[in-house]
Amino acid sequence: METLSYRKIMRDELDFRVKTNPHYSLRAFARDIGVNPSELCDILREKIGMSSKKALSVAEKLGLKPQEVNLFKSLVEVEHGRTPQIIENAKKFIATNAFSDSFKGISLDGFKVISEWHYFVILSVMELDHFDGTTQFIAERLKLPHDLVEESVIRLLKLDMVNLKDGKFYPTGEMYSTTHDIKSSALKKFHKGHLAKSVEALDEVAVELRDITTMTMTMDIERMKEAKDLIKNFRREFCRLMENGKKNQVYNLNIQFIPLTDVGHS
Repeated sequence: METLSYRKIMRDELDFRVKTNPHYSLRAFARDIGVNPSELCDILREKIGMSSKKALSVAEKLGLKPQEVNLFKSLVEVEHGRTPQIIENAKKFIATNAFSDSFKGISLDGFKVISEWHYFVILSVMELDHFDGTTQFIAERLKLPHDLVEESVIRLLKLDMVNLKDGKFYPTGEMYSTTHDIKSSALKKFHKGHLAKSVEALDEVAVELRDITTMTMTMDIERMKEAKDLIKNFRREFCRLMENGKKNQVYNLNIQFIPLTDVGHS
């Protein structure tokens, strides 16, 4: 297993972007993270490093979560810290945080998991009562290409989000949650995928098997945090109640609570 480093994080992200867009280039990657192309080449070839300030800028443009941004900066400082104290503090931060569950999303596989809608759905299919432990079962229930499902399950396995025993796949039983109120292109892609599935359901799923409703209201924007807490508590209680019993279908709950008036004029 490759040692965690800020260069690995950058290489993994570049690899992901190239795989999702064959025309994507190193020059485009340099542009997107705000680094000169020749400088980026030298960084990836371990000829030069970067400053703490530059590390923060690059980490944010990579779409990392706040704690991951700090990890990225610490990985840079361990190699290029300007003082012994900076290097020591960076080592302490990495020792405490680098192997926690919250950092499973840093690698290429982690980005794929949170940016493609079907990964978490696959995990849910594995919890169905009649799941037989095969990728073929998943492909048939989700009507997805078997190759895509097989590749996705292998990625989940590498992330320890799936167990493998005697050639059969099983869920770990863990609950997963992404970040809240954090700007991330990967999270946006994840939500867009599920919203698209909701739109499809309007035409393809019988009305008695779905519930898509809208409610419009007026409110004080200062109470937005209270609204989010209420929605979060509802989601968790709803999940607890609905998962208590037979499991023969996988459903997705999307709740959209958005402003329809100009928030700049409150």
